[in-house]
Amino acid sequence: MAKRYYHYHIKVEFDKNRMECKQGLVYSDYLNGKGRKDTFVFLPKELNIVAHRTKLIEDGKILSSNKNSVYYQLLKALLYYYALSRTFPRIKNVEIVLKRAKSEDYYYKECTNFIQPLVSGKNNPYVFDPDKLKALFNEDDRGDSLRAVISNWLKAVSSDDRYYCFEHLWKAFNRLYVFYGKQCLKKVNEKECQIKIRDLILNNFELIHDSIAITNSYSESEIRSFRWRSFVLNEYDGENKTKELIGWIKNYHDKRIMALFTQILPYRQEFINKIGKLDEVQKHINNNSSTTIDAELVALIAIKYAYFARNKMIHGELPDSTFKIHENREDLEFDKLNTLLSTLVAELINNNDALQIKKTL
Repeated sequence: MAKRYYHYHIKVEFDKNRMECKQGLVYSDYLNGKGRKDTFVFLPKELNIVAHRTKLIEDGKILSSNKNSVYYQLLKALLYYYALSRTFPRIKNVEIVLKRAKSEDYYYKECTNFIQPLVSGKNNPYVFDPDKLKALFNEDDRGDSLRAVISNWLKAVSSDDRYYCFEHLWKAFNRLYVFYGKQCLKKVNEKECQIKIRDLILNNFELIHDSIAITNSYSESEIRSFRWRSFVLNEYDGENKTKELIGWIKNYHDKRIMALFTQILPYRQEFINKIGKLDEVQKHINNNSSTTIDAELVALIAIKYAYFARNKMIHGELPDSTFKIHENREDLEFDKLNTLLSTLVAELINNNDALQIKKTL
């Protein structure tokens, strides 16, 4: 006996035409679909999905539950449309129609009560490649990761709150480097994953052209304006971490970072001298005083320093950063970090194929 299919037709209408979202047909696997695919149609002012299932989903259990495959297909479609949009959309109407053979169409009443994924008057700061973005439709770890990354990135760049923005940018970046690190490491460790994404960035610097342009625009005083003293005293907080500190210094070669190390070396000079390594460290700095490796500065600030800033904020070590009556140096620092991180994450999204390590037989 042939299985009875339920056909779910979903339409989401938006506030205006966006020609950049006119991508036509896209086909996507779905959770537990065993190779079967759903059909997506992306038009300037709407998106449509046709999903065939052997199970009837009750009214009220599609939009309100993330445990069904139809919901996840709608999530994919929204992420794709919003990421491509130059201006962030507002949803005007949602319609879900159930079609069955020899039965009248049924219109789901739950569609009358929906919320906006984003509420923002800001513009999308990045133009994505529509074809590269289609990896978010995948039913695999890459697709799962991209959906998490893009949703957090969108929430970040559409927000006017610099600290909310930073938190979501870090979540997006974290998911990217953990996805990449999991493919390289037998046992996932956050810092090891950060090292792996750093290696990827340094070895494929052409992927992060815009991020490099941002850090290349920094003056020497702007680079020094970050809280490097707090960073060093926090990350290398005792004599027992002196070798780790030396390893960190010797891991960089760019002349701007060498100039920075000259400024911050006195914070731990006594410890380094005590183990007889001061001359070695100073020689490394002097030998690289003319070296230029642009991607290192991106990695230093976006990975190493931003992780320190994230820990200070997330762990509640300081009073809430937004409880104040005037902007301060920390606010301006987070603005810089947000500009760099939003661009770096966008570039990695746009080159997500570079994060997928091909398996060899």
